[in-house]
Amino acid sequence: MKTKINLSLFTANYFIFSLFLLLLNDFYLKYEFHNFITGKLSDFAGLFIFPYFISVFFTNKTKEIYIFTFVLFIFWKLEISEQFIKFISRITNIAFYRTVDLSDLIALLILPFSFNYFHIQNSEHKNNKHTNFALNSLIGVITIYSFIADSNPRQEVKVKRNSKKEFKIQINKEQILNNLIPRFSYTNFLKTDSLITICYDIPEYRAEATAKVKILKIDKENTVIKIDSINGVEITGRLFFGFSQSDIDACEKMNSSEFEENFKTNFIDIITNKRETEYPTYSAYKTE
Repeated sequence: MKTKINLSLFTANYFIFSLFLLLLNDFYLKYEFHNFITGKLSDFAGLFIFPYFISVFFTNKTKEIYIFTFVLFIFWKLEISEQFIKFISRITNIAFYRTVDLSDLIALLILPFSFNYFHIQNSEHKNNKHTNFALNSLIGVITIYSFIADSNPRQEVKVKRNSKKEFKIQINKEQILNNLIPRFSYTNFLKTDSLITICYDIPEYRAEATAKVKILKIDKENTVIKIDSINGVEITGRLFFGFSQSDIDACEKMNSSEFEENFKTNFIDIITNKRETEYPTYSAYKTE
């Protein structure tokens, strides 16, 4: 006999609360209060709602779903899954991201509570004839979104490229520093050749590169900006599909010349007014 799917199970109080907690933590708490608790909160909330959600559609396979979730989560958190994750990323062009941290396995403790709660709710909702299909469907869509939406809007790509590229511009050093570093005093930089960190866009890969540069005074009207090194790239994920593996691969393969060309286009050409932009394509801060 075919089991009827009961979407009203999505309106169970603890399911709604866990879904809300997962989204709140992934898109706000993690970045405002980055600590041990926010690091584990998504694992607990996600493990509560994931097998529950799948079980709504396969109520006669609940035990198998929870066992599968248990095994899958352990595999996902171990180093041995690295090659599998890379393989999936290549064929889907979606960069699946996870942190290898065995302490995350503590979240598995939530599975028995989720399992028991699902069966209680399933029994209580069996004869529930007053259901709101639109509301239940909306909650289901939001739940799927919480699974596939990127919970790490920016992912770091480790690159290290040394550079000796220099750009001579007709702007004095004081003016450059005044425009770049408004958040703290730049006076000391006028007398030294200290490194400054400049972040600039690589728009074709939805990325931002970090360069350490020196701003060297030539005379009252001329300055040299010398790139010392490129020390990292951060890629911005897409709203529903996270990071594209092709963007990550492309940034990893970029050579020094390509980074330098992007630096010229998205920083030098803008501060020298050779190119206008609708929004800032760079930012700068003091290198510690």
